[in-house]
Amino acid sequence: MVEPSSPRSSTAAGTIAGAQSSGRPARSSRASRHSAERAPTRPLAGLADAKKLSTLRAMKRAVVSLVLSLLSAGPAPAAPAGGATGHAGTAGNAGKLEALVKRYLEGLFRAKPHLATFMGEHRLDGALPDISPAGEDRRVAELVAQKAELDALVKAGDLGEDGRIDAQILGDGIALELLYLREIRDWEWDPRLYDSFPYYDPREVVGQRLSDIIHGDFAPAAERKKSVVAELAALPKFLGDARAALAHPRGKRHTPRIYLDQAIKTNRGTIAFVKGEVRTFVGEVPAYTAALAALEAYQKFLETELAPHADGDWRLGAELYGKKFPLALQTKLTPAELEARARAAFNAARAQLYVECEKLHRALWPGEALPAGGDPAAQQKVIQRVIDELGEDHAKPDELVAAHAHNLDALRAFIEKHDLVARRTTSIRSIRRGRRTRSSRTCAGRTTTRCSWSRRTRRTPATTRSTSTPSATSTRCARCCGTGRWSRAGRCTARSGWSRSAGAERATIGSGCSC
Repeated sequence: MVEPSSPRSSTAAGTIAGAQSSGRPARSSRASRHSAERAPTRPLAGLADAKKLSTLRAMKRAVVSLVLSLLSAGPAPAAPAGGATGHAGTAGNAGKLEALVKRYLEGLFRAKPHLATFMGEHRLDGALPDISPAGEDRRVAELVAQKAELDALVKAGDLGEDGRIDAQILGDGIALELLYLREIRDWEWDPRLYDSFPYYDPREVVGQRLSDIIHGDFAPAAERKKSVVAELAALPKFLGDARAALAHPRGKRHTPRIYLDQAIKTNRGTIAFVKGEVRTFVGEVPAYTAALAALEAYQKFLETELAPHADGDWRLGAELYGKKFPLALQTKLTPAELEARARAAFNAARAQLYVECEKLHRALWPGEALPAGGDPAAQQKVIQRVIDELGEDHAKPDELVAAHAHNLDALRAFIEKHDLVARRTTSIRSIRRGRRTRSSRTCAGRTTTRCSWSRRTRRTPATTRSTSTPSATSTRCARCCGTGRWSRAGRCTARSGWSRSAGAERATIGSGCSC
């Protein structure tokens, strides 16, 4: 995610630049795609196509930025004086929708301040989610009121094409968050401090966010330090609420063992991160001490109190998954309908594969008959036999290079025969790096050249060669005097009496001679 260009955004609109600069589609293309996919007469026609599945996944990640793009619109135009009442109604409802979107985003960022940080809105960097029962009830009431207001605007029917699309996206976002608050309630059975809300990239709420703020460049270090200290100060209450929710959930789900094991490992890493980078960044301020104690208490809670009850299932189950699926993926399809389309696409691809394997089977085993009928098991045996036979056609390990060379020669001949690409007529110049030398200097009253050296080898006066590190007591530096010795750091310790004798050793390591 690329942060907004301004040092610190003052409104939610500041998040738009970050979202739009991350390689996501422009609003117009996303809107038209969303409109086509949400059309009542053709709900996601052709979803089995890979490109449309890819588009759907992109929409999942980009939907928040699409809602945010509503904020980039200017104020609604004033109603014209006299006549044109239809245009006035449309403009008025569009303005009301824009105001509702802004209030929704403000509430969303308050409820999920880590999302605000992730989207580049840094006014809430020091806050953490309120997952207490009072905080849940407050957010539910806020969303219910906004949903009623949105339903009234949609019922009025004067939003225009863009407004209808934006209203659909906003409605799905509100419905999905209500589903999480009322039924999924993952903070009661997932101890990983990880927000899985799928309208944006899921994020680890504590450690990853602290790291993003510490290493960010969106504000001066002093300002970011204040945010980190504020978040550390809020951490004990947040972890206390998390412990209470996990120990006494309002729902019926239990913590899955796999989530608990991951939470134990992750929290250990968070503690180490706080003791290291966070402490270095903010110092041992009171908020740091309290946050570290809260994390260590949470670790003990995970390992001793929660572990005996970690017998839940990590799967949502068919009922909850069926409710989440259309909202998270922005579609009217059900999981069963998508599965049916996927199976149909798989069977079609497999039938085409069998047609090709039939041809190869006749060529490989001309005298053998193929199974009659369309029995899938018999067809699968044919497919597997052909694949296994083709897999036997490969070079032996010691012949692999020669086989590839032969293939390259065949490819080159094919290209030349069909004149596909013009071959280079001039030779390619090879540029090689020369031997490194040091500049001249004065030593023992005369000017001479400093030592020549390479990085890997040393040449002794004898015919033997060695790649070992020069001895600290016996190996002489290249072109140095007879008293020159290598130190343990691989540098010559001589300071006088340079020599250019032909028999001098050329010994090298690391940075070379420093005499």
